Amino acid sequence: MMNDAKQDDAKQDDAKPDDAKPGISRRTLALSVLASTIVAGVGGFFGGRQYTLHNLRRRRRPRVTWPAFVPIEKWSARRGATQPKVTLISFSDFQCPFCGRVANTLDRLLKEYPDDVQVVVRHQPLGFHKRAERAARAMQAAHRQGKAWLMHDHLFKKRKALSDEDLANYAGELGLDVERFKKDYADPEIANQVKADKKYALSILVTGTPCTF
Repeated sequence: MMNDAKQDDAKQDDAKPDDAKPGISRRTLALSVLASTIVAGVGGFFGGRQYTLHNLRRRRRPRVTWPAFVPIEKWSARRGATQPKVTLISFSDFQCPFCGRVANTLDRLLKEYPDDVQVVVRHQPLGFHKRAERAARAMQAAHRQGKAWLMHDHLFKKRKALSDEDLANYAGELGLDVERFKKDYADPEIANQVKADKKYALSILVTGTPCTF
């Protein structure tokens, strides 16, 4: 996960005059994201249903070793700085309300640090969210027309209406070529992209959402 900045960096940041131009502080950035992720992730973790309260009382959670590096796949949508100082990789589920909250936080960070931060989405549709996998496919289909993030933001707003018909309607509302969208949405390659993201997420024990590296 993201590391805090060194103590010296924090002291230098605190020593800046009020009228100095604010620069990106890894410590501030990390705290902003982690605070949101922790609050939202608690619900996402228990929402993953890996652990019942009964199990939590009877045994400890297994030790988790987070990866030192999380890859960005060629199909992964990204936005923000082209040469970022900080890259945030978020495993997300479009039916998860907590993921929507973290997405809003990441969006604010992009606006505050447009030249320093990049956000990447990888998919982790949870099994008990029956339309999350199809929503992820819709984002990937929109990605082929250069409108992944328009679809991403719209899907969180419409997370309670994600039928195939709804998704096609959203494509039209967002200005996509609807027929091409439908073809890409049904493309097995798109489905495999989502499955690969989910497989990787599970391999590093991301069993709940949101989870941001």
